[in-house]
Amino acid sequence: MTVAPRPPQGGLAADGLSRSFGSEQAVVDVDLVVPHGEIHAVIGLNGAGKTTLMRLLLGMLRPDRGRVQVMGCDVSMADGQVWRHVGHMIEAPFGYPELTVVENLQAAARLHGLPRAAARAATERQVERLQLMQWAHRRGRALSAGNRQRLGLGCALIHDPRVLVLDEPTNSLDPFGVVLIRQL
Repeated sequence: MTVAPRPPQGGLAADGLSRSFGSEQAVVDVDLVVPHGEIHAVIGLNGAGKTTLMRLLLGMLRPDRGRVQVMGCDVSMADGQVWRHVGHMIEAPFGYPELTVVENLQAAARLHGLPRAAARAATERQVERLQLMQWAHRRGRALSAGNRQRLGLGCALIHDPRVLVLDEPTNSLDPFGVVLIRQL
């Protein structure tokens, strides 16, 4: 097996990545390099293995074969210093139903290591950036699917990650929300 190219600080790389579930091959020999500052889209049919690939890239699943690096570090060896610079939203957006939008964003910020004052400032930025002001004090369970999606994106972005992996980020969004997310 060859060694995956080392991505520049902040990037992702995969070399020969494969994963099966029983006899079903979900991901087969994927090579990928995403340098810092670039946006790559993975497009395919339902069941093609896109979400499985993202889970492999984030170390949520172990590959049967191949290797993944995040920010120049083998994903299996990445520690908190690496993961604090990674944001993601895979399948379902992050959000505790009993917490408000503001409380969810602050929780996500704190989980990513932001001090309290920085977490409050980042929360204010995300509420404004994602235009969630009207729902800032509404509990997660009371949000529409589109606003839960915006909240999940806010939680993924709250700490200004160097690497961001999003699975269908515009799901449930109205046309205005889609434009807003693409601009971000």
